[in-house]
Amino acid sequence: MATEVHHSVHIPSWKKEDVEEIRNLSNEYPVVGIVAMRGIPAKQLQNMRAELRGTAALRMYRNNLIELAIRDNKELAPLLNYIEDQTAFIFTNLDPFKLRKTLEKSKTHAPIKGGAISPRDIVVHKGPTSFNPGPIAGELQQAGIPAGIAGGKVVIKKTVTAVHTGEVVSGKLAEMLARLEIYPLEVGLDLRAVCEDGLIYQGDVLAIDEEQYASDIATATQMAFNLAINIVYPCSATIETLLQKALSDSRNLAVNAVVFEKDAIDIILAKARMESIALSNTLKEMEDMEMEYIYAALLAHNAGKDVTEENVSAIIKAAGIDVDEVKVKALVSAVEGVDIDDALSKTAFASAAVPAAQVAAAPTAAPEDAAENEEEAVDDEKEKEKAEEEGIEGLGALFG
Repeated sequence: MATEVHHSVHIPSWKKEDVEEIRNLSNEYPVVGIVAMRGIPAKQLQNMRAELRGTAALRMYRNNLIELAIRDNKELAPLLNYIEDQTAFIFTNLDPFKLRKTLEKSKTHAPIKGGAISPRDIVVHKGPTSFNPGPIAGELQQAGIPAGIAGGKVVIKKTVTAVHTGEVVSGKLAEMLARLEIYPLEVGLDLRAVCEDGLIYQGDVLAIDEEQYASDIATATQMAFNLAINIVYPCSATIETLLQKALSDSRNLAVNAVVFEKDAIDIILAKARMESIALSNTLKEMEDMEMEYIYAALLAHNAGKDVTEENVSAIIKAAGIDVDEVKVKALVSAVEGVDIDDALSKTAFASAAVPAAQVAAAPTAAPEDAAENEEEAVDDEKEKEKAEEEGIEGLGALFG
């Protein structure tokens, strides 16, 4: 009776070893990728291997051996969908995103061969070359590159697109591009897919702009903070700004409504002083006018009364001050035709209101700007104290 011989007996040992190596490396590394190898010159491939050493293990196997090694592995089997043409395995401890970024950095530029299809527009720029005068000038002309002699060197006369995307590169043009050290091809390992913890990531999914991603996160954080402030949503990140804004709003309300409250009286006094100065500056011919007359005009205006000799005199008398009829007439004459509200709107009161305005703007400032705002607050406090002193001094003139 003849003995049955199993077909595996005839499998070369090196194939068995390759299959076993694939399985061992797949168990050793948490991330396994499939990369395309087509068209990579030996020199560039050697350089890539050197760059990846210590970071990733690059192994090339026959496609049928790859299939044999992983077809029964539930996690890795989906990678079979990405095995085509010349394929290699890459094993690494890097996460899939860092792996793709590493492979992209390892890519190099290479010359294009005659008869190849150009992957992009190939532009030859105007300017001098390193060639001495000789046959090279005529060869460049034959390849469609305008060349001449200038300054003892061969020069490119004008910038030209030697070949457009999708066009076939002639042998002569390919030779001239190489001699000009124009390398239009980008050669490297193209990551088709990666498996990590049973999840399959396609290569294009892993292509992210890290700087843009970080910028988007920062923008989203800022927008979320602004929204929380605007809808008055209290949390650990917003409560300080919300309290500052509430204090600012209440202080502004007290100032605008002229509520004599201790936290607002200093600003109210400063505002009165600055408004009177603004009106005084508007009435150029009244430079020598005592401030009590200016205050009287403001009081009459704010009370909704006309600035007349009768009203101004009544206010000054009520303050216990002797009325100078000449000055009253001069004041009323100067005020006639003047838009007092417009004059007051141009007041320099903004400097006294800095603390309130600064807090009101807080929703548009990121939380991390707090330290810088604290420094500004010190200067603002000094300005506020100065404004208060000026305001008190001005009112002192009214009451003698």
